[in-house]
Amino acid sequence: MSISFKIHYVTVPDQVLFVVFDDGKEVPLTWTEGHYWVGNYNYEAPKHYTWHYVVRSYDSGKNLREEEIIGTREHDFVSKAQVHDWWFYPWLTEIVEDPSEKELKETEERLKREAEEAERKRKEEEERLAAEEAERKRKEEEERLRKEEEERLKKEEEERLKKEEEERLRKEEEERLRKEEEERLAAEEAERKRKELEAAKTPSPTPEEEKKKEKELKIRLCGSETNWDLFKMWTGKACCHVLYDSTVDEFTAEAFNECVGGNNSVIVFIHSQGYIFGSYTSVKIPEAGENGAEVKKDSKSFAFSFSNPYGHGAIRYICDEPDTTLKLFPNNDTENVVEVHNFFTVKQEKDKCYISKNFEKSYNETSGRGALMFVRAVEPDTFPIDELIAVKLTFNKNR
Repeated sequence: MSISFKIHYVTVPDQVLFVVFDDGKEVPLTWTEGHYWVGNYNYEAPKHYTWHYVVRSYDSGKNLREEEIIGTREHDFVSKAQVHDWWFYPWLTEIVEDPSEKELKETEERLKREAEEAERKRKEEEERLAAEEAERKRKEEEERLRKEEEERLKKEEEERLKKEEEERLRKEEEERLRKEEEERLAAEEAERKRKELEAAKTPSPTPEEEKKKEKELKIRLCGSETNWDLFKMWTGKACCHVLYDSTVDEFTAEAFNECVGGNNSVIVFIHSQGYIFGSYTSVKIPEAGENGAEVKKDSKSFAFSFSNPYGHGAIRYICDEPDTTLKLFPNNDTENVVEVHNFFTVKQEKDKCYISKNFEKSYNETSGRGALMFVRAVEPDTFPIDELIAVKLTFNKNR
């Protein structure tokens, strides 16, 4: 028995069409006029075959293309048969067993008409789908532009409202600050008048009372008059008046800054658990304001310890790196009060103060205790502060 294949497929030079069966056998086809490929395959009936078509290179024998449809052809062959096929139209595959020439021709014409009709419908469907897709994209673009315009107008309105709100808040803040300033000035004036009135009512202290008061202050500050006398030796100045006292003034950066700003020859005392230490600034301390300030180039600055955990006597530490010494924090700082570079930092949480681990980088430490000398604790360890006092040294009581 034999199967005659006649396949309609348009190729280019150097292409050959093959029928490939599922058992691996192949039938090479020969090109004929009208782009038909023909060939015969002998078999023993009955036989069920599944097959597909492959285009190969005539020279290299490599597969160039396999048919561009889903699935394969299959048939139960029982006698001599003819397979008339179209590459792109598997539904038009026709298998005729022992057809006459007339029937074969009629079948070919019918299949051709059916193929043309199928192609026409396919193109119409493609055009319909393309038109629908174009219309869909047009509507999507219109919708996108509409939404963009809505979003633009919405943002413009939000910006306008935001600016109006910012302007309102700005004016409210200006008014609030103006009122606060008026209240502050009024309070200062009232306090000044109150102090003047008290001063007028309070009798002047006697020389003995003044001397006693001065002695008590020196002992409170330094632990003894002997320690206080060291300041005269170190600075040439023996008198003082208090600028800031944490037991009276607010424990904030702003309060400290207002008290010491604009003064020179200032000693900052720290009292902690019976220990007394601090720092001396010889030059004028700048006003801090909202940005804070630092004392620069103070070659006469030094640190000191009068009472310490090791029972060591009074010590003065010369500042070897005076580029930056006393540091004032911004007035609105809510964590810190004051700092001396590479020495100590006083925090508003009184038990969170600490001694810098870099003390020996800036100061001439000769005791061998290093930064531990002051409270036997170095950052990250902290210490509690009992009192923070700042005084201004003068040559006599009237200066």
